[in-house]
Amino acid sequence: MQERGQEAVTTRRLARAVAVLAGLSLALGFALAVALLLGLQIGGGPDFNDPDVRRAVLRELIDSSRGIFDTHPDPDVARVGMPVLKGANHVGVPIYTNRLGFREREFELPKPTGVCRVVLLGDSFVFGFGQPAEERLGVFLEDMLRQRAEGFVGEIEVLHLGVVSWNAFSGAAWARRNLVELQPDLVVQVLVENDLDDNMGVRGFGALAEFSPRHPERTNARVSRSYPEGLSQAGFNPLIMDVDYESKSRFDALQQSLGELAELVRAAGGRYVCALHWPNSYQAASERLSAVLEPDELLCLPAELHDDKRYWRTESDSHWSRVGHEDVARLLFSTIRGRGLLPELALAAWPETEAWASELFAARAADVARVERVADEVVLREFRAALRFGGLKPSSTRQIYAGLDVAGHAAPFVSLVLKAPGGARVVIQGQALEAASLAGARVEVSVEGHAVGAFTLVPGQAFAFEAPLPEAIVAQPFKNVRLTCDDWIHAGEYRRECRSYVLKNLMVMKR
Repeated sequence: MQERGQEAVTTRRLARAVAVLAGLSLALGFALAVALLLGLQIGGGPDFNDPDVRRAVLRELIDSSRGIFDTHPDPDVARVGMPVLKGANHVGVPIYTNRLGFREREFELPKPTGVCRVVLLGDSFVFGFGQPAEERLGVFLEDMLRQRAEGFVGEIEVLHLGVVSWNAFSGAAWARRNLVELQPDLVVQVLVENDLDDNMGVRGFGALAEFSPRHPERTNARVSRSYPEGLSQAGFNPLIMDVDYESKSRFDALQQSLGELAELVRAAGGRYVCALHWPNSYQAASERLSAVLEPDELLCLPAELHDDKRYWRTESDSHWSRVGHEDVARLLFSTIRGRGLLPELALAAWPETEAWASELFAARAADVARVERVADEVVLREFRAALRFGGLKPSSTRQIYAGLDVAGHAAPFVSLVLKAPGGARVVIQGQALEAASLAGARVEVSVEGHAVGAFTLVPGQAFAFEAPLPEAIVAQPFKNVRLTCDDWIHAGEYRRECRSYVLKNLMVMKR
């Protein structure tokens, strides 16, 4: 089914676009596209200053791409969807987008007078991964609000501003930088467990890249869901545990980002809610975010939404199913009414849904205690003080945030966490690559954010580095180790992986 509110193209513009496209040969298509992007005029060809011609060529470029993503000039945002997609296939579902690249109808900026605007901000869960457009959270919520708004005569719109694999920072950045025109009455930002990860850019032809525009120095060592071939986290993300420098620094950034957005929304007369779908670490996230958000601005969604597979899109995909989207909408409606987040709507009671929501939220405390115990058990029992590559156990891959595969091939940026209470020395052993261009490359070593030394690569030679740790961090149970190299070579079939050396052993030892 086509997306809601897709704008019809006028007969005049359609006729002109068809005429222009008919005159463009396949052989010259790419050249014309380049000319368009460079603002060049080709003698005897179409007039690229004509807006209709520009739209037609853009349409041709979009239709000929297989992916759905478009690079965004803001490195924090990194990407949105391609503008005005018309049924592009994505995991078997047709995708339609508006002119801003969101899987949503066209909406006005600035917001018209008399409109009550709710913005759903997030990643693939808000985008509606694998779901038809009409079976998403915002569609259900908008209908619920309209049916129960007593005495409100204006328009109510609930907008999905979500992009697949956006993180918390990208969504907050887009909303903050468009807030003056967006003018939301309510922002609901949905966070999931990979929202502290780096945000991917676009490789080309609409496909996701293996790099973060926000951190170009990391090349293909994106924290934390993307690694060189052969590494798996085995379903656990220690980045959300708030136990070491890497995870703590991400939480620091999250506090700043969400706190700033919430403050700006409040100042503009709207309301903000962070809805946490974070069942493996509610406690850490709640404690951190409670420091910058008001009590009514934090909502921990029940763990049942993750644990009960009737809410899953498939047996192996925990993205919400139709039932999941509808029940999350019911929970949000209950929260909006109960907390008075949209007082102008004067929402009527919905006893059945509100009783159901209260029961789920009442059970959340037990859910939180249970999943926290499970997560703590994983951390305490399985994390190690030493990693030996070449024979790395699957459970140990959980400790690696970025930059290493199971064979120890190291990208220019490596980050991992070790469980080493009392650890006073860091030991690193490995092998430099047989690449003359890497002669003299320098690898900086830091532990828990403290610089502890560096070593220099000699092509083809083994290296061994050892250094004492600052007394201030010796007693800490978890220690983040970062290795940052200032050079690399290109590797892999398409020469798009970036490698600096091979790591064999990395450990933190007691005195």
